[in-house]
Amino acid sequence: VVVANVSRSVVLELRRRYTRGLVVLIDAPAHVRRARLAGRGRENAVAVEDRLLREVGSFRPCDADLVIDNGGQLEDAALAL
Repeated sequence: VVVANVSRSVVLELRRRYTRGLVVLIDAPAHVRRARLAGRGRENAVAVEDRLLREVGSFRPCDADLVIDNGGQLEDAALAL
């Protein structure tokens, strides 16, 4: 088993190269992501909003084989994976 955190922009190419691979999207509601990003203190409020609004045109959540809700406890998301 190999787990890799990659940009959503490369998912379609990876699917072409590695036909046995599975795509898992781990996501959280925007308000949770906003709070987590702000809590890290690495980006100002404008940068956080820009990041949340950023879309990757070549990847849609429905392209994932599995979607894990990471909006709650870390243990719950880890069990889902």
